[in-house]
Amino acid sequence: MNMFRDLAILALIALGVGLVFTDPANWNWISIFGPYIAPSLFQAVDCLASLRPFSSILCYALALALFMTRLKY
Repeated sequence: MNMFRDLAILALIALGVGLVFTDPANWNWISIFGPYIAPSLFQAVDCLASLRPFSSILCYALALALFMTRLKY
């Protein structure tokens, strides 16, 4: 469970950084998911790109929330 949480944190941070510094229209790696999943992923990325500053902040906030639930007090 901890490794999945760490990978989810890393993926959310990478998505947030990718939304800030690159153009999601040029992300060709989405097409490797095949003809059934790729169109919906393209729609999701277009939605995130249209809400660009808020979607990256949301990714960072979710990553921080996952990280904070990992800590033991």
